[in-house]
Amino acid sequence: MVTLIARFSPFDLMDSDYTEILQLNELWVKHKVMTKTDRTQFLGGLSYYPLVNFELSGQKFALFVDDEYEDLRYNYPLLNFCLVLRELEGYAYTSDYPVWCQERFLDVSDESIKLAFDNLAEVFQGVEKVLGKIDSFVSDYDFELNAGAAQRLRRGA
Repeated sequence: MVTLIARFSPFDLMDSDYTEILQLNELWVKHKVMTKTDRTQFLGGLSYYPLVNFELSGQKFALFVDDEYEDLRYNYPLLNFCLVLRELEGYAYTSDYPVWCQERFLDVSDESIKLAFDNLAEVFQGVEKVLGKIDSFVSDYDFELNAGAAQRLRRGA
């Protein structure tokens, strides 16, 4: 199984010390994930919130992804996939629109943001049908402190 994953993965996972990365890679391979960042569209005009188009088991989705740390610039497949999953986890954590906006410092009265939120709800349901429980595997702690699995993903795993 590891040989199969390593063959199709952009990373040499034989040396990975992080089960989070192995789990993320397993999903990436199993569901033939592809991501593409669209740097011409941003949520609420915020340059750190670009549109990401992605494919999962042949189904196409698009959602805005909070990229506060500019991780999408690396264009590392597992990191991009992890960011998409983290955005979906954020929706699972709070699916109440005003609270969601407040947590992200977004203008609750902006109709384009409301439309993006409604789309996020649809994407969440679609992805959940494919994956079951949505889990990015990498902790908020690691992402915010650039530690552990997040640091490894940022280095190209």
